[in-house]
Amino acid sequence: MSIYITREMIDSSIRKSKAQMNGSIFTVLFRWARKQLQKRSMIFDLQAMDDKMLDDIGIRRADIPRLVGSLGDCDLRMQNMGRTYRA
Repeated sequence: MSIYITREMIDSSIRKSKAQMNGSIFTVLFRWARKQLQKRSMIFDLQAMDDKMLDDIGIRRADIPRLVGSLGDCDLRMQNMGRTYRA
């Protein structure tokens, strides 16, 4: 059994990706700004942890900016539960 890609498969894939982009400059700028705010928030939350907590999860304080910069969109949407449940 052979596997091949047809022109229609490629064209439909391109159409789907273009539809997902929503190429408005305002949309792109909004997404970029939201991502930057999420990164700053994540850095702030990690910097607020003490060294023992960071060591427990395997992060050194100096590595926090590099680590947050390498995270994807899904990872940046994580919530800090520590702020919510502290007494």
